[in-house]
Amino acid sequence: MGFAAVLTLMVLAGCRENPLPPVPESRREFLPRRSPEVRWVFRTGGMVGASPTVAYGSVYFGSWDEHVYRVDALTGSLHWSRHIEGGTAVSPLYTPAALICASLAGVLLGLSPETGEELWRIHVSDGPPGLPTMEGGVLYMGGQTGLVAIDPSTGARIWSFDTGEPVTAAPAVRDGTVYSASHDGAVRAHDASNGRIIWIFRSGAPVLSGPLVSGGDLFFGSCDSCVYSLDTGTGELNWVFRTMGQIAASPVISGDLVLVGSVDNRLYALDRESGAERWRYAADGWIWSSPALVGETAVFGSYDGCLYAVNSSTGREVWSFNTEAIIHSSPVAAEGMILFGSLDGGLYALETPNP
Repeated sequence: MGFAAVLTLMVLAGCRENPLPPVPESRREFLPRRSPEVRWVFRTGGMVGASPTVAYGSVYFGSWDEHVYRVDALTGSLHWSRHIEGGTAVSPLYTPAALICASLAGVLLGLSPETGEELWRIHVSDGPPGLPTMEGGVLYMGGQTGLVAIDPSTGARIWSFDTGEPVTAAPAVRDGTVYSASHDGAVRAHDASNGRIIWIFRSGAPVLSGPLVSGGDLFFGSCDSCVYSLDTGTGELNWVFRTMGQIAASPVISGDLVLVGSVDNRLYALDRESGAERWRYAADGWIWSSPALVGETAVFGSYDGCLYAVNSSTGREVWSFNTEAIIHSSPVAAEGMILFGSLDGGLYALETPNP
């Protein structure tokens, strides 16, 4: 199924209504307030739609101008850039041995983190691959037809599992189990050593949201507009909450809350034990971005061009920053800054205001 087709799905099968009454909704406030300072902006020749990766004082990120960049985290000055044939739309993964980058042509590249020199390459998919996850020295990632496990030092394939549909979200790995989400609507638990299926849970539409494992629970969103909580051991349903739009963003945990954005323009805070809605914040555009937690604030981007910071306990807006272009990527909190990409071609580094 094509990317555009997934975005137009409005399938609500498989969701039941949350029985609790709606909560008050916070909205964007156009009031005088302290705004974050821009430390630097690095301009590329294409859209920056994926999140940056920060490691050892450097920021690594890709652009639709068919390049991967390494810039200094404090100044934004360029260390190196590397041409990636076909471009890249996923975040690079840093390991000491290699910076792992996936091209839209389905090729996985291992680059030297210091110089950008190509160390190895492997064909993993006949189209855009999914987001990678590293655990126990093994790289797990999806492609157009399933999930693969790869040795990142050589690029050798360890095992693969065919779902028949794309796996674009980053898998979660915990205690010898890999949890993957697929466009066929299923979340699967695999044995990490060989890919064997342990259990399958099916939602009502494609799952683009990356699964999140916390304690004995797994949380994810689906294009059927629902947020799900499952038991990690059995795959049984704990609870389900329906939003008013498809969910492509991956959830995050903030204390006893699950925070997740929806294309209904809202960020939701749900009780992690019951799924009850605690608060919601309404932006003016889709929220495809997962929040970064900075102290008591949750920071996320929206298709309305703004980066928002809201109080993670109440949902009240703390500050916002407008790039005037879609923010698709999830922000990253590192080096005392918030770093994020915008479809205006810039990678931004903001210093958040003091409380």
